[in-house]
Amino acid sequence: MPRPLDGVRIVDFTRLLPGAYCTWLLANLGAEVIKVEQTGAGDYQRGIGRQIGTKSAVFELVNRGKKSLAIDLKRAAGTGVLERLLDSGDVIIENFRPGVAQRLGIDFDKLLATRPALVCASISGYGSSGPMRDHAGHDITYLAFSGFLNRLLMQGGGLPEIAFVDLIGGGLIPALGILAMIAQARLTGRGGTVDSALADAIPLLPNEVMLEVLAGHREPRPDEADFSGQLPYYAIYPLADGHVAVGAMEVHFWTILCERLGLPEFADRQHDPSSRDKIRQTLTKRFAAMTREDIEKLFGDGQTCVSVVNDYAALFANAQVRAREYTKPSGEGSLPLLGSPFVLDGKRQFVSTRAPELGEHSSDILAELGVPESVIKQLVASGIVSITPPQS
Repeated sequence: MPRPLDGVRIVDFTRLLPGAYCTWLLANLGAEVIKVEQTGAGDYQRGIGRQIGTKSAVFELVNRGKKSLAIDLKRAAGTGVLERLLDSGDVIIENFRPGVAQRLGIDFDKLLATRPALVCASISGYGSSGPMRDHAGHDITYLAFSGFLNRLLMQGGGLPEIAFVDLIGGGLIPALGILAMIAQARLTGRGGTVDSALADAIPLLPNEVMLEVLAGHREPRPDEADFSGQLPYYAIYPLADGHVAVGAMEVHFWTILCERLGLPEFADRQHDPSSRDKIRQTLTKRFAAMTREDIEKLFGDGQTCVSVVNDYAALFANAQVRAREYTKPSGEGSLPLLGSPFVLDGKRQFVSTRAPELGEHSSDILAELGVPESVIKQLVASGIVSITPPQS
């Protein structure tokens, strides 16, 4: 069956997790992604974290299905290769610091002047405008900028292990913007630019604390905020062998919770401030005597927004996860295929082709662009282009 982005070529100049996740999402929808990497080390992500064969596990996950062209962009000027490559793309995406892409010959204004249907996307730390446009950063600094890290520290929490800003601001949001511009180009014949800033991602996620500040009020302390775990019906409680999350906000969910715990006296006191401490203490004592298995037996029918807190092993063993096919065997070793968030026509979208070796497709891509074989050999001999054969 055809997929939504079949026939769309993405020329991908990004590196590290944000852009790689963005273009992996689009590859799951059928786009052809040409991953342009610097000769030598290539994408830095190849060497970061747990290694699977010749590549890191994270690199393998978010670069499946892509083709790798290894070319020294600083020396490619005058060869005509970059121009041919840019002309072949429907989407051009980069995540250099502002101004770097243009210096390398990736000039969005010039490209759009001659190809108005083109979609040009930039992913950067703070975007293409504003006094911080040239600032460097990583997930931790964008979290600090956003106000979200401060909330975690106020609650005694630490740094999230998941790169939320990278994945949301550098992956999901630009992918959504690119899809919107592709749709516009198909409808009107005009594409345009997507300017995604990682620092924009978290501050533009609506929440109650933010809205208090925007309304001109003092930022509430965690013990004053509704969804920081202070309310007995929206909180985390210790179990004998783990934790349970309670999200019984609605009256009917709270009533069921109280009935099943044998606490009918609290059913009509959910929003009574004078009863809050007593309810919290009672629930804490009741849950402390229960196990994860007890929770599953009592609330496993899902009728009252109560869930045990899973670790990753429990998550991937869960029947819901298996039914929704979050992963499936890759047939290429111990690392399974990770599904995309997209379920289209009842099928989760996967990219099954492994991640490429650095420059694995250089010759094929250049030949497809019309570069003569003799010129390809000269480019390889001069070190402007490199080729790595696929690993057995």
